[in-house]
Amino acid sequence: MRTKCIFSLLIISIFIVTGCVGLTNDTGKSSLLKEGLNGNAKSVEEIVYTEETKFGEVVLNQKIKSISHFNKNGFICKKIIYHSNGKISEKWTYNKKGRNILTKFYREDGRLEFRRKKIYENNGQLVREIECYNIFDCHDRLELKFELNGNLIEETYFANDGSIKKKKVWKYSMDGKNSEYISYSSNGEALDSALILFHDNREIKNVYQYNDKHEVIYFRETKLDEKNRIIAELSKTYEYNWETDSNDSTVHCTVYKYDEFDNIESKKDFINGKLSSSLEYEYEYDSMNNWTKRIRKEKTIGGLTARDFLKNNELKEFFQPEITERIIKYYK
Repeated sequence: MRTKCIFSLLIISIFIVTGCVGLTNDTGKSSLLKEGLNGNAKSVEEIVYTEETKFGEVVLNQKIKSISHFNKNGFICKKIIYHSNGKISEKWTYNKKGRNILTKFYREDGRLEFRRKKIYENNGQLVREIECYNIFDCHDRLELKFELNGNLIEETYFANDGSIKKKKVWKYSMDGKNSEYISYSSNGEALDSALILFHDNREIKNVYQYNDKHEVIYFRETKLDEKNRIIAELSKTYEYNWETDSNDSTVHCTVYKYDEFDNIESKKDFINGKLSSSLEYEYEYDSMNNWTKRIRKEKTIGGLTARDFLKNNELKEFFQPEITERIIKYYK
């Protein structure tokens, strides 16, 4: 039977393998190249607005704002992200090579929620990453350990008393084309595991996630084009059905198209082979071919949009018409 493409926003929370922690270390590549920015940018101010209709008129609501600063060598040195109420949400600090050394996360009322610290060797290799959830000390924390080549090898979650709550151990093949991890509970029992395969450019190609019985509970595959851009993401999740005493599967797929400047032009999401949402993007560019305005709109499907079917307001917001404006300043 041919597997059909489908998509679900739930994959964001289900696919925990690459969450906010990368599998490999930062290579020190120019921050401007990573961001896809042309020219020698000095700073980028980005403001995201959502569009909604009130009393028959279109109203723009500021959703998020960020300001990034770069040094003359093209490395980012500071980034601040703001909540919609204007208070700081995240504050990122970097070293001279654009490697993140400290990040602070704040709640909407301005209180510090937690912080993340990264420790590097003299040669620039990241060797430890610590997330502190207690704002006064780092006893309730997540620690990451890396090999000298930058591969992540351990994720350890500690409780307030310093005891281990959970641990994840990574292993890699000699050719670097695949890796696997096993998660352990506080008493050392295996919980779940995963196998990850990579494309030649180190983008994730396949993910197989297993439960403690080594049954597949999640699968993901990405397809790249000749420019190494992701053109399709397919995933399959398995959920236990108590009525049938079996695992029901759901397949998800997202298909991307790009414009001549490698920016996403359209994004189509499918659920069980049926188109569930379709987003289109329009851009305005400056003289350096960097976009300064991006408009995201949802196309209707049979006269309806995804928002017509969603009850969750947070998910509805994801499909709202959105306008992003960027003010880019350059070094002379």
